[in-house]
Amino acid sequence: MLVTLVLSACNMPTNATPTEVVPPDAVFTAAAETMTAQLASTVVPSVVDQPTITKALVVPETSSTPEPTLTSTPTETPTPTEIPQVILQDDFSDQTSWYAYEDDRYGFKYSDAGYHIYNTIANGAIWSIRELTFSHVALEVSGTRQEGPADSYFGVVCNFSDDGDNYYTLVIGDDGFYGLGLMENGEYDFLESGTDENNIIKRGQGITNRIRGVCNGGHFLLYANGELLLDVWDDSLDEGIVGIVVGNKQTGGRAEFRFNDFAITYP
Repeated sequence: MLVTLVLSACNMPTNATPTEVVPPDAVFTAAAETMTAQLASTVVPSVVDQPTITKALVVPETSSTPEPTLTSTPTETPTPTEIPQVILQDDFSDQTSWYAYEDDRYGFKYSDAGYHIYNTIANGAIWSIRELTFSHVALEVSGTRQEGPADSYFGVVCNFSDDGDNYYTLVIGDDGFYGLGLMENGEYDFLESGTDENNIIKRGQGITNRIRGVCNGGHFLLYANGELLLDVWDDSLDEGIVGIVVGNKQTGGRAEFRFNDFAITYP
């Protein structure tokens, strides 16, 4: 199953229509509407073979004249690079795997060889999820801001449960923002956030960034373009389903991101 949800103001009923958040400095909170769609196929984990190392035996030629003995310094045998085991890969070419819906406030659509989420709700976020449950998982996706304010953001969702009352988000924005968010019992706040000062996150509208979020039994890692941004521990939520998210801050406006090359792997 795939489910999508809109987050809006704090303390709203779970079936309420999303509205703008007041006061302007309130945290991104609340849950509103729930929509479902059927997944196209069953996910079967794939196994990635590790490289095989073969050693050659060399027999030296004998000589009547003794030769000096050369002693080599032992070297450590290199360890093959670990390749994450892939659970699911989706390039969004199958237009039945994720939810599609559009209205004036938010929407989900396939376009330009990708999957788009747009959000006009100030101080709110919209997510789309795949109903696969994990307690230890890594999520990757590429995101490109198509339009909207520079302080909007995109990312991944994990440990999602209770119709959106509980989950984590690992997100970045192309203004350099990054953070780990926690929705717990309908209340949302960032456990940790910051601004990238090292140009790890590529800046600007139309620029693609790749995000990787690891949710590993209470240990959370956030990467952008292969570089670590956050390393945080939190044990508020044990497990849940996974997905992607687009958020708007107080600036508001229509924030739209195109997603490409979604992947679920083991950490």
